Amino acid sequence: MCKPTENFVEETVAQPSSLIQGVEPTLFRVGSVPYVNARPLVSTLESPDSGVSVEYAVPSRLPALLDSGAADAILVSSIEFLRRPNMAICGHVGIVSKYRVCSVRLFSKVPFAKIKTLALDRASMTSNVLGQILLKEKYNVVPQTTICDSDQRAMLADHDACILIGDLGMDAASQGLHVMDLGQDWTDLTGHPFVWAVWLSRNDPKLAPLARLLEQVPVETGFVRPRASACSLTASGGQGRCRGVVELRGASLRRSLLIEETSRRTSWPISKVERYLERVMSYELGSSEMAGLKAYADLAFRNGFLEATASEFPVL
Repeated sequence: MCKPTENFVEETVAQPSSLIQGVEPTLFRVGSVPYVNARPLVSTLESPDSGVSVEYAVPSRLPALLDSGAADAILVSSIEFLRRPNMAICGHVGIVSKYRVCSVRLFSKVPFAKIKTLALDRASMTSNVLGQILLKEKYNVVPQTTICDSDQRAMLADHDACILIGDLGMDAASQGLHVMDLGQDWTDLTGHPFVWAVWLSRNDPKLAPLARLLEQVPVETGFVRPRASACSLTASGGQGRCRGVVELRGASLRRSLLIEETSRRTSWPISKVERYLERVMSYELGSSEMAGLKAYADLAFRNGFLEATASEFPVL
């Protein structure tokens, strides 16, 4: 049986004292998913002098942080952005897969075309919608769905199939089951990358400095190439010492340390973390990624998961 949701214990990182040494602090507050694939986008924000405080929660819990004003931006499921036409993407970075995603999968006891009941992961939003879109578009299947806790055995006890995301989705048992990698099936269907999560914020120019800070994080961790015009920022939101091509000294070391830290946290071998973060996941939102997001919006609308679809997406 699917159990009721247990209380999720949120981790709050100590608030930083300043943004740049010697400059008056301006604090931003963000919320993030607690998964491995988010580490390149948040890890340096945990530093006491980052200028940003971070709170962690599963995707379905993050919108409340933004709505209550407890966060200026949230790293949240892309479907949440698509359902909020007055919001903006805060920075040109996100969680993206171009082929396989490995950590978002559908597990079925029967062939996909015969699925009649589907257990949805209570922690998910985007993946639940994507799984149903893929079943309809590829197999003409519209299963009866139930939202359940992230417990593969319990989910499959009462359903033909289930969706699991994050680290559980990566490590769940697959023996004897039909397994769909939602990232790979999306790319096979559309030819586009899939945007799993974006930084969502109010569409407010005052948050542009936060967007620039968020864009710098995967550059500083070595997972995104720097933009030629990138500059350091002051706490007041202005530009400080322009570094031309962002100073990359130490990025390689931070990347290695992040991989080692993630390996310790998850008990994954370092080789597994490296392969996942470096070869499976991507963190830039360029033109191809935005086209993928638009295709997802259009299919979500066509299948009744969105009330409308936009022609353009605002990005701070």
